[in-house]
Amino acid sequence: MDMIPAIKPSTFTGDPSDTVHEKTYARKDISGVIHRNRLNGLIAALKTLDLPAEGNFADFGCSNGFLAKTMQETVFAGKKWTYWICDYNQNLLRQARERNLPDTEVVYFDLDHPEPVEAVSDVVLSVSTLEHSAGYAQGLTAIYERCKVGGHIVIGLPYENGLPGMVKFLGRGILRKGAYDDFFRYHSPWEYFWRLATNQNLNVFRTRVPRDGYAHHLGWDMPTYLKEMNRQYTPDKCNLLLHSRTPGGCNWLWIYQKTA
Repeated sequence: MDMIPAIKPSTFTGDPSDTVHEKTYARKDISGVIHRNRLNGLIAALKTLDLPAEGNFADFGCSNGFLAKTMQETVFAGKKWTYWICDYNQNLLRQARERNLPDTEVVYFDLDHPEPVEAVSDVVLSVSTLEHSAGYAQGLTAIYERCKVGGHIVIGLPYENGLPGMVKFLGRGILRKGAYDDFFRYHSPWEYFWRLATNQNLNVFRTRVPRDGYAHHLGWDMPTYLKEMNRQYTPDKCNLLLHSRTPGGCNWLWIYQKTA
């Protein structure tokens, strides 16, 4: 049985790309199945934690509030928690506020240009967000700083390198016509595919054209990211409690407990 509450396509208006996460979870194709499996895995992992009856939850990259709503109805059901959720997109923030989620503060926050944050949260979540930021190093710092000592940091990211990246690249091209038009104004699709096939660094595609963020996953290089994560989330600051991958290795999940 699905752990996710019944999903219906978003009724919100606005730029269709703004609600891509919720719409993707609702899709009836293979993309929707992959995303629902990923979300079920996240819920199951969080349920294994010994979370208190009362606490504070933070979501970096809340989109239209769908994920926070899902967490409230599954992981935190019956608990007296408060919720701090953020995004940089004003349209998404408006949509999240229109949900009127209980005990929830919806705020503007830009991971590429983060303001100082206070360590007040027992669980800090960032799923499918850092890969869209230009400055994920600053984002990792902000996520860490928001978490209390003893609290949990939960990060979920796509794996775009090698064979999984090739499958995703070809699959998205079939399912989403014109999905990469803006990207391939500047880059060669043949060069990109060759780098996937030979498992080379993809980060070079994100350094050629300056921008503040990325609407897609192209150019997301997990080995480059892991170097930064391991540089910041060292054993003297965090204990790694879980590192899991969805079938096929398409998505990775980490849960840390902050110790300092």
